[in-house]
Amino acid sequence: MEAYRKTFTFFSNQSFREQELIHLGSQEGSVGRYKIETNHQDSYVLILLYENGERAFYNIVRIKNNYLKLEDLEGVHTIWEFKTLTPPEI
Repeated sequence: MEAYRKTFTFFSNQSFREQELIHLGSQEGSVGRYKIETNHQDSYVLILLYENGERAFYNIVRIKNNYLKLEDLEGVHTIWEFKTLTPPEI
């Protein structure tokens, strides 16, 4: 399970695709829309609206061009860290 990776690709038209890393670039996985809203406490919330009706809410802990750290606002309050893929060293 240590090698298991899930990817999220966020597009500029406010859509996203969630898929296993092995399927990256294919049409496999879940799709939906996303939006970012303020939560009235000087912080921001990422809202994922899946095509099948599911919703997910994440507090944005830190965001940079190549890094995103989220806290799950429902359930166990899991911390998620997203990083851009790094190119191989040649």
